[in-house]
Amino acid sequence: MSAKVLERAKELIVPPPPGSPYSVPLLGSDQKDRTPIYRHWRMVDSALIDTLDPHVLTNHEMFESIGMSYYRELAVYIPFEP
Repeated sequence: MSAKVLERAKELIVPPPPGSPYSVPLLGSDQKDRTPIYRHWRMVDSALIDTLDPHVLTNHEMFESIGMSYYRELAVYIPFEP
């Protein structure tokens, strides 16, 4: 993961101020016999997060990025001996 992605993740993991809720209802989202729509306390006025890393947009890309970073660390050359 890039430093930019990790920095964004660190911003989002910070808890709300003491005494404040983690999620807040969206204004105008309450309907009769239904609960309002709740959002992260920092994302009430902004769009939902699509992705932290713009290069990883699907589950398959996430799987590949995790796997490739793991195997890149373990990559060694083993000569073939018949």
